Amino acid sequence: MAAEVSDMDRKKFLFDVKVQNVRHGLLAAFILLVILFVEYFVKIAAGAFSLKQALFAIALYGVLLFSLDTIVLIFWAFIRWSLRLTYGYFSLLLCFSVFVVAGSHMNKHLLAGNFFSPRSVAITAAFGMGCLALGLALFLLLRNRSGTNRRERVGVLSPLFGILRIAAFIGLVGVAIPWPRHSSVVATRGPENPIHIFIIVLDALRPDHLSCYGYVRDTSPNIDQLLPEATLFRNAYCAANWTVASVSSIFTGLPPAMHQVFEKDNRLPESAETIAEILKSRGWKTGFFMGIRVAGHEVGFSQGFDLSYPLGAPRWSVQGETAIEQAVKRLRMYGGYEAFNAKNIFHSVTKWLEADRRRPAFAYVHLQEPHWPYNPPAPYNALFSEEPLQGKRFGSARDQTPEELEKSLALYDGDIAYTDFHVGIFLKYLKEMELYDKSLIIVSADHGEEFYEHGGWGHGQTLYEETVHVPLIIKPPAACERVRESDILCGLTDIFPTVLDYAEIEHPEVYGRSLAPAIEGKPMEVVPVISSASDSASAYPYLNALRTPEYTLIEDNRAGLRIELYSRITDPKEGKDIADGKLDIAQMLHAELKGHVEAQLSLSYHKEIYEVSEERMRALRDLGYLE
Repeated sequence: MAAEVSDMDRKKFLFDVKVQNVRHGLLAAFILLVILFVEYFVKIAAGAFSLKQALFAIALYGVLLFSLDTIVLIFWAFIRWSLRLTYGYFSLLLCFSVFVVAGSHMNKHLLAGNFFSPRSVAITAAFGMGCLALGLALFLLLRNRSGTNRRERVGVLSPLFGILRIAAFIGLVGVAIPWPRHSSVVATRGPENPIHIFIIVLDALRPDHLSCYGYVRDTSPNIDQLLPEATLFRNAYCAANWTVASVSSIFTGLPPAMHQVFEKDNRLPESAETIAEILKSRGWKTGFFMGIRVAGHEVGFSQGFDLSYPLGAPRWSVQGETAIEQAVKRLRMYGGYEAFNAKNIFHSVTKWLEADRRRPAFAYVHLQEPHWPYNPPAPYNALFSEEPLQGKRFGSARDQTPEELEKSLALYDGDIAYTDFHVGIFLKYLKEMELYDKSLIIVSADHGEEFYEHGGWGHGQTLYEETVHVPLIIKPPAACERVRESDILCGLTDIFPTVLDYAEIEHPEVYGRSLAPAIEGKPMEVVPVISSASDSASAYPYLNALRTPEYTLIEDNRAGLRIELYSRITDPKEGKDIADGKLDIAQMLHAELKGHVEAQLSLSYHKEIYEVSEERMRALRDLGYLE
């Protein structure tokens, strides 16, 4: 009799396990459907995700959810607690998922301002209470219906969810194991003693706001420490007046008229060979660390990179906006920019370097600071002012009072000082890891910033000195010769051949030229530097500037042809147009400029225009590019 009771108990136990397996599986599947609908169907419709990206992300979420769910199921089977344990678990999980996903969208799209603003906190708290009420209602519903299960519901579904759980654990193990990575690029033989290469770009940084360029405020003590072993270029200019176009020139060594990336809906052509692709094919591991959200995989910048941060794997993740990452961001970002700041970017670089020390490293590190909105953390928000300031634009874009402008400049400089501090930590890390002497380190900016010098604010509208003059500091490996400063006229298109020269790689014909001779103190031919800007439709840039050692000529075709000429010797800030008084020089330089641009266009790539995702449009809006 006892044996029969024991056998009955065993059968009842196994049946209960099957029942719970089905209940857990159905609830997990329901939660996944909720996440898929709220997080991905909406984004697919908005163009922020492709179906492939959504399915990949939901599969990852499903692996983690079913793995956690299986642990709870095993726990229940061993201790044989009341069914309330699993009901409570799933009710809490569902309400938390709804809170994270729907709350994230609510804060991004419906609530303006910081996540910790009183209005945002109050509405988010009320929404959280509503989610808890939803979870409680679900818990009570499940508890009250706990006795209605029938045997025939278990038969088919229990094995199905059992297979799903096994598959989830296999997937989890597959993600956790550090499998060796195989590059799709065929590696060719590189130099015998390869160097490490780091390009560090501070977005919207003007050279005249760095102490090493003579600024009155001590904004860059750590960058200044490079100078005993580096060359400072005093006359470096970017090829374009905003991030995506300028970085495209850094990556390819080509001016905008050739790579044809001008506006928000242009992307770098896949056929354009990037510096990362060349280095990767020669054995370098390549990392892309982008702190500004408008420039990433969507515009073609992940070409040739093994890793992209914070975008995740470059072939499926757009700005890292999976449901799991949103949960993490909700805890870490506090309303906008923290995950993209210099501290987190450099932390990611060091972790990436430590993960594989066998290969030489090439890292492109693009820091958001000091791009608008100027928002340095304490104590840098009070470093150049009498009181702590909040990161915002004071007054409108065109009518700031002198007091408001001074506050904006204090925040801008505070952003520079904050970023400089973390550049210093990174340089110290390279020295501690004995990488510094073996490294080529380039510090620059993608463009400058205008503070009403010519009536405008920010960048992206003009090609005047304050917008396109950029810092350029190059520290070669320790064994290489170098001079402290160079006055040669140069551009960011020169970074591409310079890097490949120090990497001892023969490079294809590009527009730029290597600055290695200038770094070594050797004479170089004087050539003009050209900057361009245009819209997404025009092949010929509507705005061009040519700079020689003596003059700056600007061609503006936006409202009929307009030519401006400035003396770089007597008027370096370009305050007085002398084109009418020196018409012959203006005409000669304009003909030279047109010849250069037309030659570039004859070798240009086809302009690629694509439909910008809602995520990127929002990022452009947040950074002031769109109203």
